[in-house]
Amino acid sequence: MLQLDNVNIGYGDVQVVWDLSFSIEKGETVAIIGANGAGKSTTLKTIAGLMKSIGGSIRFEGIELMGKSTPDINNAGISLVPEGRQIFPNMTVEENLLLGAYLKRARVHRDKTLVEMYELFPILKERRLQKAGTLSGGEQQMLTVSRGLMSLPRLIMLDEPSLGLAPKVIDLIFDSIQLMRSKLNLTTLIVEQDVRKALRLADRAYVMVNGRIVKEGLSKDLLEDPDIKKAYLGI
Repeated sequence: MLQLDNVNIGYGDVQVVWDLSFSIEKGETVAIIGANGAGKSTTLKTIAGLMKSIGGSIRFEGIELMGKSTPDINNAGISLVPEGRQIFPNMTVEENLLLGAYLKRARVHRDKTLVEMYELFPILKERRLQKAGTLSGGEQQMLTVSRGLMSLPRLIMLDEPSLGLAPKVIDLIFDSIQLMRSKLNLTTLIVEQDVRKALRLADRAYVMVNGRIVKEGLSKDLLEDPDIKKAYLGI
């Protein structure tokens, strides 16, 4: 479904990602793990068109994405849920959700999709008339994920969904992502510093170090990998 080949990314004259190649099959959940600054979020932003690659190829369902705008990439079926829960705090929960259905193909189904989001995250239905800025951190994260789903993506990319949340809330968020995955049969790419949770959620994973993929494999195997245990799991 998604194929990256020899993608290079930089900020001005400074290159930060080198010869990045990986793939995701339809229906998979794939994680990119690694330390802060490894290039994980930069990779998601580049796939979404928020940053420009300086070389390589990014293809989604056979279509080359290089050179396309973010709205075109979103319209092709890719949705990015950014880190930091970038909601509109002075708008209601429901207004935030409806903004996620701005694409023409999503607007047609937005009432039905809205009901599905409230079924997926019942707390958002209870809070639908509240200003989004009054929600707890976990509720805001649920709102951000739901808003991304309102565009009816075929591939959803989650950037650090646990960032800044308490441990119990992180458990709730990952349970919600698992529920989302099973109910909607989505293809998912997740970037997450909580390596153990990311590997337990994903089917496969890639390990990034200093802008390069250094290891890949089935998540269950990486959980038992001595290097992964030492570097990321504190074992």
